[in-house]
Amino acid sequence: LGNAQSTSFEKGKAALASRDTAAAITAFQEAIRNNQKSGNANYYLGQIAFDQGRVDDAVNFLNSAVRIDDENLDALMTLGDAYVAKKDNAKALDQFKRAAKLAPKDCRVPLRYGAALVEAGVLDGAEGAFVQLKRSEDCDPKNPLILIAQGDAYKGIPAVAITYYEKAMGLAPNDLSTLMKMARAFAASRKWTEAVQAFTKAVQIDTTNYDAYMEAGKILLRAKQYARSAQFLDKAY
Repeated sequence: LGNAQSTSFEKGKAALASRDTAAAITAFQEAIRNNQKSGNANYYLGQIAFDQGRVDDAVNFLNSAVRIDDENLDALMTLGDAYVAKKDNAKALDQFKRAAKLAPKDCRVPLRYGAALVEAGVLDGAEGAFVQLKRSEDCDPKNPLILIAQGDAYKGIPAVAITYYEKAMGLAPNDLSTLMKMARAFAASRKWTEAVQAFTKAVQIDTTNYDAYMEAGKILLRAKQYARSAQFLDKAY
């Protein structure tokens, strides 16, 4: 890196560390202007864009990053995530395949690759990726993210998904996202009591979780438990 670019790039990283996203963007853009082969600056701009929901911008920056450095693992994985967000599953899977070849022992790769396969509806492949992840000596087999991802893989078979979500909750009992997934899986399995219990726990963790209030209230309303239903539905609006 040239001196000017190095200075701009380091300013960008420092701004990111202090959560000054606007300053980071300006600095990374300046770094690229000083030397168009700045793969890392393009990666950071792509990651920022993805985090802000600007998926098309993210894809452009990240593609530039991997063209400059095709061994930029973080750029490849975020590019895969961006293509998942765009529902371009073929391109998403291609990025994760490249990442897997590049870093076969990095736990993040099969985890995100498996999640992309789930999104693409390739459940057998996803399960294989998660099994591989659990067997790896370099990965924590008790990683709740693995169990959550496996539950997501079986969201079309709620009874199976529930077993994974329950195991994940055992490792991360206050994880709200997993709890909501488990509650909905209970509802899909017509396990109404368990669903209401899970939604109730969700609102205890986050009293502004209006979706949980609504879901529990609707279940109780169908069960003709009008007083309890009203307690939830009143807080959903």
